[in-house]
Amino acid sequence: MRFRISSFLTALALTTSASADSMMVDIYCFTLACTYSVYFTTDFGTYSFSGSDGCRSTPVPGMTEFCIDEANDRAHFRFSHQSDKRCMRVYDSEWQTCSDDFQFATCAKEYYQEVQCDW
Repeated sequence: MRFRISSFLTALALTTSASADSMMVDIYCFTLACTYSVYFTTDFGTYSFSGSDGCRSTPVPGMTEFCIDEANDRAHFRFSHQSDKRCMRVYDSEWQTCSDDFQFATCAKEYYQEVQCDW
């Protein structure tokens, strides 16, 4: 049986094009003020931007829409070559000790994964 490189490359292209994007939100709260930093990962790299509630533009190439709903642990986004929006939900979170060790500071990481849109 001969293995052809073109068959391997075709199979590799099919598996990599189906990979889902992911996102991590780094949360830092001091007293009542919080900052949210998003780290959005695609096949082409990881991009950082504000993760506060609402819709905004992002530095992710080709992304035309990004909205996050922190209260409901969900987000949606759209790329220029896609007609349907894509959705994400929090699947895991972890509270951590803040590096500055202030008494009134809290830190957390929320991990999002792509899910079927139902909103």
